[in-house]
Amino acid sequence: MRTKTFFLIILTVFFSEFSYSQIEILQKNIKIDTVRFAPEYVLGGEVGELTSNLEYIPLNTEKKPVISKIEDVAFTKNRVVVLDYENGLFIFSSKDGKLINCILGVPINGKKSSIIRFTIFEDQINLLSSLTESGKSITYLSKVDLDGKIKSTSIKTQINSINDSLKIKDDVYYFNQIGDKFGNKTLLTLNNRDLIKISDSSQVNWMLLNRVYPFSKNLNKDKHSYFSIWCDYRIFELSETGIDKITQFILPIENTIEYSKVISFKNLDEFEKNNEKNYLISQGLDNIQPYGERLLFYYLGNPSKNIIYNAQEQSFLSLNNILPDKSNNFLPIIGEFGHEYFYSCGEYLYSFLYPNQINSTIEKLKKDGNNVSKQVIGLSKHNNPILVKFKLK
Repeated sequence: MRTKTFFLIILTVFFSEFSYSQIEILQKNIKIDTVRFAPEYVLGGEVGELTSNLEYIPLNTEKKPVISKIEDVAFTKNRVVVLDYENGLFIFSSKDGKLINCILGVPINGKKSSIIRFTIFEDQINLLSSLTESGKSITYLSKVDLDGKIKSTSIKTQINSINDSLKIKDDVYYFNQIGDKFGNKTLLTLNNRDLIKISDSSQVNWMLLNRVYPFSKNLNKDKHSYFSIWCDYRIFELSETGIDKITQFILPIENTIEYSKVISFKNLDEFEKNNEKNYLISQGLDNIQPYGERLLFYYLGNPSKNIIYNAQEQSFLSLNNILPDKSNNFLPIIGEFGHEYFYSCGEYLYSFLYPNQINSTIEKLKKDGNNVSKQVIGLSKHNNPILVKFKLK
């Protein structure tokens, strides 16, 4: 039986009435769904019970360098794009892990720039790279297709990175640098229209709110995106006309920090010391991606978790709590030590395992007196990360 958590039956959890008075939503008449969410009580199950179409696909870099560390990743229905700062940008087929192309750097004036970040939008990779010329670091933006062919390169003059904007049809959202450092209190704009502002600013504000990925990497079936704010427990659904809906999660008191308290800290050290003292506090929701009719997000807490939210049922599932079983030869479905994230292309869920996890699984199976399958032995022979691909039932 599939395990779900419904919070109407949990009577001992005290939820916080979180105040958003410091964050001003300028757009009016927005639909708001309020949902109680107690991370500690979100359950999982076993692989055979909850998943289908599970595959373990070794990434094959052929004669190119081995991927030493996955710094960033994005998915389409046919591609997996992986950034390794040391070895470049790799483009793989999501069906069989075959290498399509590898970009070690962008050729500029006879030199190769260093890749910083990338995003994918409408089957195009927007690649940000830097090159030092005459003692000055210059940032470039390159347009790359999903086969790794560089179409154009131009100088990037804005302060922010490529992740500061989102285009839906002909309309563009901008995520702005905020706080006293930049003299700006507008957080989100659509074209030239301000949508979200903060009423006060501090050093902590611009450190926390200038996020690397404020927007979801993929659009949902309605061509909508998602936006989130650090130390905030809301998900903003964005359409071409503005904020379409807000899902506001109400967390237990021990997991919640008031935003007015966030801006009271003088610097990031004070903020982090407060979090160490109040270790159950959540720093918000991250890595928001559509998965069919559901949402995948990363709950930043102690512990942090990959959560699947079903809005129709107002139920939650913890992907971290899906346990290996005999159906998948007791192989894990999630990475470890900084690689414990899941991703979605809308149809499938993905994660990555590293070779050391496969070897640890083999040792445990032998220790417990279990047979080691040919599949597990085969995976142990690869040096690159293993792509885990599956669906939820």
